[in-house]
Amino acid sequence: MKKYLTKKRILIAGIVTVVLGAIGGFYYLSGGIPVTIVSADRGKVEMIIEETGTIDSRHRVMLKASAADTVQTVAVRTGDAVSKDDVLAELDHKLLDSQIEGIEAQLKNVELQLLEALAPKDQALINQAQAAVQQASIAYEQAKKDLAIQQELLAGKYISQASYDVYDNQAKLTRQQLTIAQSQLQITRKGISENVEGQFEAQIDQLESQLNALEAQLEDYVIVAPFDGVITEKLIDEGAYVMPGEPIMELSDFNEMKVIVDLLEDDLHWISEETPLTLTFGEGEYMGQITQIHPKAKETVSELGIRQNRVEVEILLMQGLENAIIGQEADVTFVPAVRDEVLRVPIDVVYQFGDQHFVMLVENSTLIEKAVTVGLEGEDYYEILDGLQEGDSVVKNLSNDLEAGMKVTVE
Repeated sequence: MKKYLTKKRILIAGIVTVVLGAIGGFYYLSGGIPVTIVSADRGKVEMIIEETGTIDSRHRVMLKASAADTVQTVAVRTGDAVSKDDVLAELDHKLLDSQIEGIEAQLKNVELQLLEALAPKDQALINQAQAAVQQASIAYEQAKKDLAIQQELLAGKYISQASYDVYDNQAKLTRQQLTIAQSQLQITRKGISENVEGQFEAQIDQLESQLNALEAQLEDYVIVAPFDGVITEKLIDEGAYVMPGEPIMELSDFNEMKVIVDLLEDDLHWISEETPLTLTFGEGEYMGQITQIHPKAKETVSELGIRQNRVEVEILLMQGLENAIIGQEADVTFVPAVRDEVLRVPIDVVYQFGDQHFVMLVENSTLIEKAVTVGLEGEDYYEILDGLQEGDSVVKNLSNDLEAGMKVTVE
């Protein structure tokens, strides 16, 4: 619907036009509209990305109970420094100890029974049996040699089959005698059959397996430090009853600290593990090194309620470990790009229309709109690639009242 100005609005608009015209006329008569300028110069253009992160330990673990029982002892307090394999807490394991002692007693008893069964009955009998085996073995070896000779004579038809059969039977007889002597020696040595011995060994294997399982279970009742560190949180006291998976205490390594910061997805393409940065916390400024850029973005909501995609970045704290506190905030300043000795102008003298950037030049007391090609956008300056020369006067106090062609005076 078309709107019309009321008489009152027309009057006000006319007054404003007259006033502006009077002001413009005044400045025109006095030499032009006053402006402040800055010269395009050469220097450093530094891109900066600033975020706030949180200090944490690179090695921090929440130790948890692996068994269900009463806490018998707690050997540490919050803030205590501990070494790897130090006992931190212990659950009541009296029942488990009793079971282990019972299995050990059974195992010892079976082993003694086996030793008793395997003990030689009489060494003299063993010696006698060994001699019999040796004698039978010699007789068998000789019978085999004799039989081999007779087999050659039979093949040459020098002896009869009946004569050969006598030697063959002798060889078989000596082989049987050797087998009997070996069996007698085995019986004399062992005193039990192989089947009975196998039963004893099976019982021993079963008891050893049970003992190993109980000893492994006993490890779940003792909480030890997995690395050198400091107890940063203690969640249980002696006498408390805990369940498997219940948190016991937190252990942190203060020798290696990190800062975790969430970077905007749009800023991430500027960042790599080589990007220089500084960390500010407490009263100091310290160096850091990016160690990991997580591969997955997560959606967050800013304080203004704006949904953003951010990526977690981990930074190794290379200085200031003695002043770092887990959970403390740290200001992170990334410097992903720097240009030295380039043509530059301050950020606030450049304006944009579409994809093109412009500045207002002052030449011969006249405003000239000049298109420029910008390079790196720094914290305070734009790098100028084309459109300006060093020393060009650029209007600093831009406003909508300034237009190309106006006469100006430089303040």
